[in-house]
Amino acid sequence: MFLRRVTVGLAAGVLIASCGGDDGAVEFPSDCTARLSPTADDQTAVLTAFNEATDGAKICFGPGNYSFNGQLDLATTNVTLFGVGMPVLDFADQTSGANGISVVGNGFEMDGMWIKNSHGDGIRVTGATGVTFRNVKVSWDGEPSMDNGAYALYPVSCTNVLIEDCEIEGASDAGLYVGQSHNIIVRRNVVHGNVAGIEIENSTNADVYENEAYDNTAGILVFDLPQLPVHNGGMTRVHNNSMHDNNRPNFAHAGTIVAGAPSGLGLMTIAGNDIEIDHNTIEGNQNSAVLLVSYTTVEEAGLAGSRITDPDFDPYLEGVFIHDNTFNNNGYEPIGTLGFLVSGVAHPDVEEFPPLEDILFDGWAKPDFTGHQLCIQDSTATFRDFDGQHIFTDMAGVVMSTDKAPYDCTLPNQAPVVLPQE
Repeated sequence: MFLRRVTVGLAAGVLIASCGGDDGAVEFPSDCTARLSPTADDQTAVLTAFNEATDGAKICFGPGNYSFNGQLDLATTNVTLFGVGMPVLDFADQTSGANGISVVGNGFEMDGMWIKNSHGDGIRVTGATGVTFRNVKVSWDGEPSMDNGAYALYPVSCTNVLIEDCEIEGASDAGLYVGQSHNIIVRRNVVHGNVAGIEIENSTNADVYENEAYDNTAGILVFDLPQLPVHNGGMTRVHNNSMHDNNRPNFAHAGTIVAGAPSGLGLMTIAGNDIEIDHNTIEGNQNSAVLLVSYTTVEEAGLAGSRITDPDFDPYLEGVFIHDNTFNNNGYEPIGTLGFLVSGVAHPDVEEFPPLEDILFDGWAKPDFTGHQLCIQDSTATFRDFDGQHIFTDMAGVVMSTDKAPYDCTLPNQAPVVLPQE
């Protein structure tokens, strides 16, 4: 397994950041179409560069701290934002606009930049084909707080998305989020101090690997949710990642789906089809390593806000294949609703629960489904089916099982995702 902590912007050959000559002038790459440095009015200078950009522009930011009081909008296609010396774009003084940077053009790339303190999402890209984030850092000053922006990197309704070698800290929903998108690679990123480190939502063909997720509420989420334009995500592979010590208390805004994610999880899936979880190292997560639930369980637990009204939504998990992972010291100190429900200790005054297993499954069977909902080929992993079909309505009739034998099966491996911009 190849894992490393990413030192953003320091990789040789990735950033060209040097001072040339005796006057200390910044040496920008020769292909920059615009060259920016911090000014007394960064808002105007950067928006001017964005508005004047033509197709294929490369806007280069020299080193230093840039300050903004509003959202930066970019609509031109095939634009690269390139940082020389890891420039910092700080939105702490933002008084207008929902996000830090908002992009709607195809072929967008950001490389070697640090976005701080956006009031909303750090960088939102909407409806684009060809999106690349490389060596980007997004963070919020101070301790993680619900006042931080919800998402750091937020490509939504996009195709061909690559997020690599980035670092994210402090998002109040998900650090690296890819939603309602197709053909996705998320690799070699470090995510920490967020509610969710990485979230793949209502998306298809996602390859998530060689990432490190630690000190989040939950390390990696693969969700399929109703009432969204894109239905029934799937074909996601989560492999060769390190998900460790994700025990941070949940600080998401109440009413969001992620606000219901239990603290202390390595990985969680809701609904979704054809999900392969393999060759990961998952350790030190106090509630469990892997939690697998249908959306029906989310509803019954009162975390959905309202009942499903989407007739095209399939709330059940199908085709989840877990194999060849390394589990260590998970479920050692269950807390919250998950500890109360799944441990079988049905008393609201109990504050300490017995340890939980590595893999927790709600066991909610899809009616008339003849395939495999879940296959497990991890011989050392402990397992519990906590009988989600009865746990909310008939606690006395709940029959939990720690027997993995019904799930001793295999499923086809997910094919690697290949992107045109690689």
